[in-house]
Amino acid sequence: MNVSASNKRKSNILESLTSLYIDTARPVSSSLIKDEFNFSVSSATIRNILVELEEFGYIEQPHTSSGRVPTDKGYRFYIDSLMKRRSLRDEEKKELKLACLSSARKTRDIIDKTSEILAQISNEAAFNFFFNLNDSILKHIELINLSLTRILVVLITDSGIVRNYIVNLDDPISTAELQRISNFLSENLKDTSLVDIKVNLYNLLNEHNLVYLQLAHEACRIFDALETDELFERDYDIHQDGINNIMRQPEFCNLEYLRGVLDVLESKERLAEVLRASFEPDFNKVKVTIGKENSYKDLQSCSLVTAGYKIKDKTVGMFGLLGPTRMAYSRLLPLVEYMAEMMTEALTDFTKNESER
Repeated sequence: MNVSASNKRKSNILESLTSLYIDTARPVSSSLIKDEFNFSVSSATIRNILVELEEFGYIEQPHTSSGRVPTDKGYRFYIDSLMKRRSLRDEEKKELKLACLSSARKTRDIIDKTSEILAQISNEAAFNFFFNLNDSILKHIELINLSLTRILVVLITDSGIVRNYIVNLDDPISTAELQRISNFLSENLKDTSLVDIKVNLYNLLNEHNLVYLQLAHEACRIFDALETDELFERDYDIHQDGINNIMRQPEFCNLEYLRGVLDVLESKERLAEVLRASFEPDFNKVKVTIGKENSYKDLQSCSLVTAGYKIKDKTVGMFGLLGPTRMAYSRLLPLVEYMAEMMTEALTDFTKNESER
């Protein structure tokens, strides 16, 4: 017989076992369930129900002499049907917003700070995955002389993202010439998608205006130096924090498990694949991927909690938390959801302010 909402006793016992295991990280016995939750039935009755729950795949017994723990299936039913969410209080929301946004001067500040705060509060590994960068539209470009052959390239997009690149050139460019190139780029590349910058530059080279020809040639020289930069190699950015939180979890005392998880976390390319698999175009609520629901074998002892944020009704990124399947879902799901809502609000404000300048 499957666990169902109508079978209240089995549901209550599964919920109790899951909550206790999340809190203690120790297999749960029938006597502990009875003592902690004051069930009116005997320990023997609870034991029989646990056997049934195990037969249907909701819990398992790691060792014959130990208590039981939830399986991926058990966690899924707990999250979807049993869990009582702990809503964030208004005071908590105000504190989070103040911590994340008070010192932010540009979008990059928000991206960095929010993932840092999320890791601190959750005690899990936290990510801020901002994608579709190559689809972003250039609003302003500035070239700054650091030396005669060293230039800082500053790109500001329609979403408020500021990207800085240092370019080393073989031949020097004077400050006056660099200012002319900077003005030329701002005039001719404004409202161009990042991925099309170099194509548009080379198109300008084909024009017959000799002034354009000289400036476009110098601009191409600068952007050729950026050819192997991440701007043209990947269309996303990831900021991560709290990897040490993973290492403190008792589940990862097994060095083989830990090594596999760290291999993913330390590779932005692999981590991006994991997070993309969790992406949904209409990210209106938090999503949980549990254990073997993860496509990456190295993460099948983990759960991933994600929620997307938007600019102008377009999902442009997501927050993620990665931890053991024994995660405090009732506390963390509302937290990630609120952080995504706050990010959407902040990016909307930054974009509006940028367009009004």
